[in-house]
Amino acid sequence: ADPTTHTPYLAGFMDLPKDAVTWGHPEPENALTVATWIIHWSSLVEFLVAMGFAWRWADLVQNPKWKGITWGLLPLHSSGITACTYHLFYNQI
Repeated sequence: ADPTTHTPYLAGFMDLPKDAVTWGHPEPENALTVATWIIHWSSLVEFLVAMGFAWRWADLVQNPKWKGITWGLLPLHSSGITACTYHLFYNQI
């Protein structure tokens, strides 16, 4: 086995069939499973919720310094979007 590829998690549990959504193109060996996609997308939503809560908290306690948490999380959220976009095109979905 190539050391740069992943071994199937739980023997491929929740993997999509090889030709399910690839429109005839081969899926890379390190393609993401359905469970991994769920984790990726839910973490993006989680970041948005946390950023919204911090912003609302700043307004509630009338302390604008709390809005800095939202600005601090923005680059991390952007990198998550970048990773999902990369995998979306890399996995040829």
